[in-house]
Amino acid sequence: MSSVYLSIYYSLSQNTLGNAFLAQSPQLAKQMAIAADFERVYEIGPVFRAEESNTHRHLTEFIGLDLEMTIEEHYHEVVELLDALFLSIFRGLRDQCSKEIEVVRKQFPADEFKWREGPEGTLKLTFREVVDILVADGVPREDLDDIKLVTLHFHAGNCN
Repeated sequence: MSSVYLSIYYSLSQNTLGNAFLAQSPQLAKQMAIAADFERVYEIGPVFRAEESNTHRHLTEFIGLDLEMTIEEHYHEVVELLDALFLSIFRGLRDQCSKEIEVVRKQFPADEFKWREGPEGTLKLTFREVVDILVADGVPREDLDDIKLVTLHFHAGNCN
């Protein structure tokens, strides 16, 4: 369903430019499937970002989940679907990959990954609630008109 396009690709290991043929998201095809009364259309596959993003916060290649779905009443339907999806992934990793996780943890020590389970469900905060938490933590409210990475680093550095 995807089409491909030519992109100039920079190889760090070879310090050269080359050609790469990258897939585009089949956005139009997914939207047509939704219009044809498919309620949800998923695509899971490799994603290659054709941009200079050689930083610790960017991945140029990863496996992505591309989702298109109808919304019957409210955008919370999408939030609930993604919440259930992530909970399923986390439980599956815990239940089916615990040995592999322990092997990785020996090489890269880290605390056990935790998430909220039970009737209270996943914690969901509104933008206003997040701003109030940051203000209570000492971030000036006027700095929060546009939450920048530096603001998030400030807060993350002060969390226990």
